[in-house]
Amino acid sequence: MKKTLWFVVALIGGLIGGLVLSEIIAISAVTLLRGDLSWLRGIKYLPLVTAALAGFYVLKRPPRGSHR
Repeated sequence: MKKTLWFVVALIGGLIGGLVLSEIIAISAVTLLRGDLSWLRGIKYLPLVTAALAGFYVLKRPPRGSHR
């Protein structure tokens, strides 16, 4: 149950972080490159990628109490 909760939190945090990161990249690209935004086509998928990576990390993370 605890792992499921952390998984949901990681997905939500990954989505929010990806949205913020994609907006920062888009704003800085508009400011610095002044209109050449053809390379930004795939940035709309960044929130989904960051959410998937965060969720995968939570599911595959070893328990904190295990010592080898």
